[in-house]
Amino acid sequence: MNLTKRRFLQALIALPFGLREASAQGLTGDRLNSFTRAMGRFQDLRLCFGSCNYQNHSQDYWKRIAKQKGDLWFWLGDNIYGDTRDVNILDAKYRKQLSSPYSQFKENIEVDGIWDDHDFGEDGANSSYPHKEISQKLHLDFLGVASDSPRRAQKGVYHTREELNGAVKFYFLDTRYFQSEEKGSSNGLLGPQQWNWLENEMAESTAKINVFITPIGMLLNRLFVTEDWAEFPEEKERLLSLVEKYNLSGAFFMSGDKHFGSLIKRGWERNGSKVDYFEFQSSGLTHVAPKTQLKVVKKFYGKRNTIIEKNFGQIDFYREGDHFFMVWSLFSLESHRRLTRVFYLDRDGIWQRP
Repeated sequence: MNLTKRRFLQALIALPFGLREASAQGLTGDRLNSFTRAMGRFQDLRLCFGSCNYQNHSQDYWKRIAKQKGDLWFWLGDNIYGDTRDVNILDAKYRKQLSSPYSQFKENIEVDGIWDDHDFGEDGANSSYPHKEISQKLHLDFLGVASDSPRRAQKGVYHTREELNGAVKFYFLDTRYFQSEEKGSSNGLLGPQQWNWLENEMAESTAKINVFITPIGMLLNRLFVTEDWAEFPEEKERLLSLVEKYNLSGAFFMSGDKHFGSLIKRGWERNGSKVDYFEFQSSGLTHVAPKTQLKVVKKFYGKRNTIIEKNFGQIDFYREGDHFFMVWSLFSLESHRRLTRVFYLDRDGIWQRP
């Protein structure tokens, strides 16, 4: 056992009751602080994120998120609810959000993100949405993207960014601009242009951690009327095959959209062996799914893996030399409930839970 892993396990042993499955009695509060002290350092990077924000609802929750003192805030889609083909109305709704308490929040943190259907233009919108070029400009304006950014010149809002001197690479995937009007195996989600870009980015990656950010769910199958990669099975298989082809280290997924938060695990074939991939979903900054649906959610996803209240997500990245650890936390905005998972990156670049 190398020194880093020994320290990691010692940190877990130092917890008063050891590490349990994420639940209301999981790694929270003083126990999480004990873990970080035992690791001997604070996190190298703290990312906070969320989705599904209705601009007409209370925005007071930004004060709560600000207390986390994150380094980054990522929007994961439905950042406002535009739902219109009148670009003046769409612009006004973005401006309303920018004049809310969010305005002060974003002054103290770097912001990035992606869109989903409601902020792209309308519910279920795809490549046929008639104002997608103007919508793209409004979205980039909302994020504060520089006027000379390549994202201003391309079609679609996909992009990458790197943190910790390139050790962490984020891939923001646009599942709206190029999405086919029809769904199914023979139809597309990302489009040829975005696929070419994505494969080049994956082929060139030297990152230890590769994070795929997709507004709609990636690993699990469709639930209720939600939209998922499962509706485009060839596209889903293609993405996971590329992760395998380029043997990407530390691959995991982030998503929003579903109006509840969850921590997801799914086994998949990689290089002749079954490995676990993980997806961290945070959805419902201002509203969540109906109670009748949420009862099914707890059974389908597991009540110890979900928060069915309004929520936001947080990922703390820890680095020691070439070794990486990660703490996922999913926070309720309505109670003190918090779900947590701890991971370490093994020598093959696969995330493991102790």
